[in-house]
Amino acid sequence: LPSPASGGGDGALIDARENWRWRRLRPAPYPLWEQVALPRYVRGQSPALLHSTGNTGPVSRLGPARFLLTVHDLIFLETRPLRSWRQRLGRLYRRLVVPAALRRAGWIIVDAEATRTQLVERYPSVANRVSVIGIPIAERFFTERPTAAAPPPPTFVAFGGIDPRKNVDRILRAFATVRATQPSTELILIGTQGQLDGSRARDGVRVRPYITEDELLELYGSASGLVYPSLSEGFGVPILEATALGVPVITSDRDPMRELASEGTILVDPENTQAIAAAMTALLRDADRYRQLAGQARRRAEPFRPRRIAQEVAELYLRLAG
Repeated sequence: LPSPASGGGDGALIDARENWRWRRLRPAPYPLWEQVALPRYVRGQSPALLHSTGNTGPVSRLGPARFLLTVHDLIFLETRPLRSWRQRLGRLYRRLVVPAALRRAGWIIVDAEATRTQLVERYPSVANRVSVIGIPIAERFFTERPTAAAPPPPTFVAFGGIDPRKNVDRILRAFATVRATQPSTELILIGTQGQLDGSRARDGVRVRPYITEDELLELYGSASGLVYPSLSEGFGVPILEATALGVPVITSDRDPMRELASEGTILVDPENTQAIAAAMTALLRDADRYRQLAGQARRRAEPFRPRRIAQEVAELYLRLAG
């Protein structure tokens, strides 16, 4: 946290000049970096605590350092086919490493209560060393205010990718159903979309492989709603971003998405294309009501402000290091 003398300011979370140091380890293929270079470095430095934040971590001894592991999800245990060989290798690595890392960890963080339940069911020995600490949402999503109503054309925002669990095919089919009766409607699909090359472009669909935070705020500001019917997730950052801005959300009637839902959310069966289309139509036909509900639901995102999450993590660090 910033010190008064540093001039870190209210928006700063870390004062890099006083209590933060970067160390760049020699690049290597990730498994070698995580299982060889990182533990070697930790043993040499003897810190009080090592926090691995991305599901996996070293499985060898770390000297006197306590080991804290963040497990975002158990999606690596699913059997759903993956489109990329990189994804398949990553899933195999996690299946091999996560159980051993869980045994090594002195404490574990998960993003959502649903993930905690799944983790304890699968690995009962971790039950007494798990904390639920959500992922923080950038402060700008709480302080900036989008326009009160979406100007023409009505626009939906969705997040995709090549992973089938993002449910892009059903989002596109649902949107086509909506556009058949409301042809001015548009869909902005954010992320790399391998299934949407130039020869398969869809009417009304704009693909944005990458956008800045400024552009995302602008898109939300004019959106009729966020469409986020994922088949599985470890959390749901876009749900909370939209909620903090007062933008209506369509998401899956499954945890953890359901866990993050608010009054401005329509829950749907993510495997039912017609239900997704019906929810999109409802947001268009009753736009003022859903905007009002979403505006009232902004408080649902408050626990995920950066300083609140930082304080929870800092308290855990001090407890484990002490």
